[in-house]
Amino acid sequence: FNRNIHSIYAIYANTWRSFGYQLGLRGEYTNRNIESLITSESYAINRFDYFPTLHVSKQFKHDFQLLASYSRRIDRPGGRELDPFVNYNDPYNPRQGNPALEPEYIDSYELGTQKRFGQSFLSLETYYRINKNKITRIKTLQEDGTILHTYQNLNKDYSLGVEFMANLSLTKWFLLNGSVNVFNYRFEGDVDNENVSNSSTNFDVRLNATFKFNKNWRIQFTEFYRGATVTAQGEREGYFTSNLAVRKDFFDNRFNATLSIRDIFQSAVRESVTYGNGFYSHDY
Repeated sequence: FNRNIHSIYAIYANTWRSFGYQLGLRGEYTNRNIESLITSESYAINRFDYFPTLHVSKQFKHDFQLLASYSRRIDRPGGRELDPFVNYNDPYNPRQGNPALEPEYIDSYELGTQKRFGQSFLSLETYYRINKNKITRIKTLQEDGTILHTYQNLNKDYSLGVEFMANLSLTKWFLLNGSVNVFNYRFEGDVDNENVSNSSTNFDVRLNATFKFNKNWRIQFTEFYRGATVTAQGEREGYFTSNLAVRKDFFDNRFNATLSIRDIFQSAVRESVTYGNGFYSHDY
């Protein structure tokens, strides 16, 4: 496996009266090659990609701001997704990466408002995101009865939603921030020459509370909920998890120690249903 990425980018930002704007353009040349010494197969990508960005803001009275943006991004597959060798989670579920995977390309359109209150702010944002070459985990029934887990580039998925965010400095010792995200999720694609296009209404919630007892001690409580969603071959149930952390700073913040507890209530239960040609799988 060998990958080289060469990039060049430029950004121009300025203001005009109560308007602010920023223009950006990044170009990337990717040279990726994967060779198998066992099968003599090779998988190469030699491509130049460009990624424009545009951000515009309008400032109003009383610390109220209107923002709009467009950006194009890339998400490359990781080593686990590309690794062609078979790994076994258990005797019935082998996993194999796909060295022919290509990167995902995301076009993101956003329009939002933000209101500041001293050290605090509230924001409301609407967005529309298009993901091309979506990398999706796929299950396939094998002749020996095992289910092979691998990855494919689906055609596209779309997310149209609204997100409300709050960052509230309620007192000197209590900081609260969180977000609620509701969106319509839709994807298009084929698995084993069968159309699997589907859609669902999803929502996520995040809450983070920080207590500062003095300048050296703080406790942080985090709550996260991810709602149910459709997948390329079934559905995934929602789940929530709670984390707690205590931090102590020493020597004028030059050294700190943290004790953290993950999933306090043992609620991070992942449950999904997957079905395909000749099989039905319930994972818990």
